[in-house]
Amino acid sequence: MVADSIIEHFGDLDDPRRDNRRHQLIDIVFITICAVICNAESWDDIEQFGHAKEGLLRRFLQLPHGIPTEDTFARVFAAPEPKEFNQRFLGWVKAIHPWGAQTINIDGKSLRGSRD
Repeated sequence: MVADSIIEHFGDLDDPRRDNRRHQLIDIVFITICAVICNAESWDDIEQFGHAKEGLLRRFLQLPHGIPTEDTFARVFAAPEPKEFNQRFLGWVKAIHPWGAQTINIDGKSLRGSRD
């Protein structure tokens, strides 16, 4: 199950926040990944997704203080060291998708035959 997989890959991710850990890091990461998959393009979109899907999200997450605000999402992902997150994200993609983390470029040039 994808939800279990996200929690498995990101559950022990180092929390970049020094203060104000009101929301659990796994809740923030889980909501963000799900929202982006569902076409969220901004921190506000991610927060709105969380509120719209809160009932469903509570089946997988604790959310002791509800859905984080857009500012909380932005602060967490503005951490200076994204390397660990990137490695875990690629590991998660490999675990759930048969192609793994292979990059597939879709820019239209190849499709139109103009790459030569």
